[in-house]
This record gives sequence, structure tokens and C-alpha cells, in this order.
Amino acid sequence: MKNRLEILRKQKGIKQEELAEALEVSRQTIGSLENGRYNPSIILAFKIARYFNTVIEEIFIYEEEKKTQFHNPVIFIIFFTGLLLSSKLVSSVR
Repeated sequence: MKNRLEILRKQKGIKQEELAEALEVSRQTIGSLENGRYNPSIILAFKIARYFNTVIEEIFIYEEEKKTQFHNPVIFIIFFTGLLLSSKLVSSVR
């Protein structure tokens, strides 16, 4: 999950160690969060948001994975229409 933790921390002039101490986690946890190697628990996410006096969504950016390979609806319609047409052609030949 992408996040703005490092940006917010640096804007406030806070070191990783100081933030870690305030949140009762290790400096390594802060580093891992900032680098995207670790996603926080919901409790830690709330603590971080409260520390920076903001909401979770302002710090952590959740992006859903696309479930379909068709990102453009026009391409999907053309593809699906092609399937229907080819299906009708095959059944009319039989």
C-alpha cells in the first residue's frame, strides 16, 4: 500500500526514532511503513493518523486491483460483440 508517511514526517521535522517512540513501535517499523514493505494494522494506522491530526485516507492510499483485463469499456464491448457474432456463425453453420 502506498503512503505519505515519510512526507508528513519530514514536513514536521520529525525523525523516524521520534515517531516510533510516540507510536510505541520500533524505528524499523517506521522505515518499513515508509518504504511500503509493511502495511500497518488498523490500530497503528489510526494512531498514525491521530498523531498527524488527520484521517487515515490522507496518509495511506489503498488501490484496488482491477478484476478484469478490460480497462476500456469500448474494447470490452467490441470483444464481447465479436464473441457473440462468432458464436452465432458457428451455430448457423452446424
